[in-house]
Amino acid sequence: MGVLWVVGPHDPCVVRGDGRLLQTMPIEAGYVDSLVANETWLFVTETWHFAHISDVLVWRCSDGRWVKTLVGHTQTVQSLALDKNGRLYSGSDDMTIRVWSASTHTHIQTLRGHTGAIDALAVGMDGVLFSGSTDCTIREWSATDWTVCRTFLGHTRDVTSLAVGRDGTLFSGSDDHSVRVWRLGSEAVLLAEPQSFVRAVCVTPDGRLYVGHTNGPLRCWSVRRLINPASIYNTIRPKQVRYSRRSCERSKFPSQKIRHI
Repeated sequence: MGVLWVVGPHDPCVVRGDGRLLQTMPIEAGYVDSLVANETWLFVTETWHFAHISDVLVWRCSDGRWVKTLVGHTQTVQSLALDKNGRLYSGSDDMTIRVWSASTHTHIQTLRGHTGAIDALAVGMDGVLFSGSTDCTIREWSATDWTVCRTFLGHTRDVTSLAVGRDGTLFSGSDDHSVRVWRLGSEAVLLAEPQSFVRAVCVTPDGRLYVGHTNGPLRCWSVRRLINPASIYNTIRPKQVRYSRRSCERSKFPSQKIRHI
């Protein structure tokens, strides 16, 4: 039976698949902002006494003990992501992404390119890293040398959340009240347009898209119903689904920018 890491206002906890609480890891006088975990380690960013912290805390999952602090960012760490190759990524208000070894907790490389804070990170099944920023762009980074392969344009305010489906489809949420889907290597499509700030997007293996908004309700859509091979520009609102054809700019080269029209 699987387990789920849950972020509370003051501490992360582990909940088993049947809903039973297994363990709580207290964060003293702080608030958990972001966390990611593998079988061995839990990585946490926090806000402490209303001051944002530029470090990443490392906890051992087996006994819930804090073991190390990853130091390097100069401003608030807003986002974390893990890949299947044992690398941890941290995005910060200092406009950089730092790459760490998830096993040895050592710094590997620093990625630069955004002109705003890094609010969202996501890693695809092929190890490709995506980053969303307050500069309103999303960047795709090579899985081999971490150079920028592609820049996604379309959002008009901060990109706050990212998620990647099993087929490589990228979903992005923004403060511009929109959720967008990007068919990598082909077209960019406007998927949804909620009426409030988007704070979280999550796509499940069975093809369901969950979207969290500042106005409260968690909404769910079937991705299969919304995306089709005809490259239709879709607008989905909370209580209805509308379809209308729009043209999309095709990405022919890795370095070409993808823009919504």
